[in-house]
Amino acid sequence: MSALASTPAYPLVTNSTSLALTRRNLERLRKALRREKARARIMHWTYDLSRQLALEESVRRHEAVIADAIAADLSLEVAA
Repeated sequence: MSALASTPAYPLVTNSTSLALTRRNLERLRKALRREKARARIMHWTYDLSRQLALEESVRRHEAVIADAIAADLSLEVAA
């Protein structure tokens, strides 16, 4: 196993600024994914299935990071 495989793909969201950046990146990824799917629908020569799959995986990871950050914040509020 390589050193990169053992490191987390995304750092923990530690404050509202990094959460905002993660959300902004998520919107950019969703836009890129929509464009890639549009290329697939019109069978454009630049369409790439591997790029679409990578974008989908990245969107899922960003959504998970945001969900975890929100859940952690909510658990802190409940404990207080």
